[in-house]
Amino acid sequence: MFYEPVYCENIIVGVKWKGEFNWYVSEKEMWFMNETKFSLTEEQRAMLVEIPDDPRYQLEIVDENTVDIFMPRIEKFKVPVDELCELLEFNILTEEFEDAYFDFLPSLYIDFDEKLIVSMFPEPTSFEYYTPDGWEGRYEVFILLVDKKYWYWYKDGEALIKYEERER
Repeated sequence: MFYEPVYCENIIVGVKWKGEFNWYVSEKEMWFMNETKFSLTEEQRAMLVEIPDDPRYQLEIVDENTVDIFMPRIEKFKVPVDELCELLEFNILTEEFEDAYFDFLPSLYIDFDEKLIVSMFPEPTSFEYYTPDGWEGRYEVFILLVDKKYWYWYKDGEALIKYEERER
């Protein structure tokens, strides 16, 4: 079982690594790829509790050098396209449309192959500023970077929600 998307809490992240693309749903805090860029004092940093089963345990920076450690740790958050599609469809039928739209809005696109992080996270949390050194971070609609076969908001060739056309 995976986390269910919840607006600005459990986010949907597309990850490309070694030419493969997958969706993940997890708490948003896991996706600040360079935690050393947080403005914390040494005292604040010392107060942070590291939990061994946390995917970010002892990984302040997740980049091409640490991705081999990180990816197996987040396997439990991976969600197949068809399951996300079914969950979105169920939520559209049982919730208000706007709630389903915002819960299921993909937030981040992370490409370990190209060293790229693109955010379209709707709140003022700037994931694109917490990029590893040598990586590019941008804030823009990234839908067209994702191959259409991974668009969980499509079913039988029809858009359940038209993300690619909607204003943020």
